Amino acid sequence: MQLCARLAPSIRQSLEINRAICGLTFEKWAAEQHMLGTGTAIFVVDAAMTIHHGCREGQHLLANGTLVGSGLGRRLHFHSEEAQRRFTALARVQSKGDLNVLNSWRLADQHGQSWVCRAMGMRLGDLDETPFGPFLTKSISVILLAIKPEASLATLQLRLQEVLGLSQAEAETSLMLADGRTPAEIAASRQVSLHTVRNQIKAALAKSGCRRQSELVRKIEQIRLHGLSL
Repeated sequence: MQLCARLAPSIRQSLEINRAICGLTFEKWAAEQHMLGTGTAIFVVDAAMTIHHGCREGQHLLANGTLVGSGLGRRLHFHSEEAQRRFTALARVQSKGDLNVLNSWRLADQHGQSWVCRAMGMRLGDLDETPFGPFLTKSISVILLAIKPEASLATLQLRLQEVLGLSQAEAETSLMLADGRTPAEIAASRQVSLHTVRNQIKAALAKSGCRRQSELVRKIEQIRLHGLSL
């Protein structure tokens, strides 16, 4: 008993170090899964909206209070009613356990900053290394929520020009395509012919090394999410 009492502080310290290392490993894995890179605010939230884990960036985001907050019982809430309804619906679907949700959306905070939010369903017990302890079972269903500020439209256009070698017009058209606009809608919005838009899309595909529009959209999404850090 005396030996255990003497070893207890060292054991606690070792457990905390192990928990910290597992937490960092988990956060790195989570950011890679969401393709958001470093600097991403990551939360693990259950169906009751209780926060099981929040990385350092996540804690800063909560403390800042411009986008999300936490109330009694560490329950996460979005300040935007629309975002809150959306996330609550995702949590409800995830809690049923039929499938793992996967959803992405954008919203702006009260200062006009645009943010990218991604939600991915999982079960804590399915992870090899987590900071959540050894006593959790595979049945615990949660949502991995990743939030990152988005670069401005002008910055994104410049990044597409730099990274993919696009012209300004091709970058503008590609961004609108990535936002879900059809070539006809892009032509009407930019006040150019449909033939011009199609040629710009073909040029963007060739310069980016993509065969399909879906590949180009995915590449643009990666550049958009990474912003200036790519």
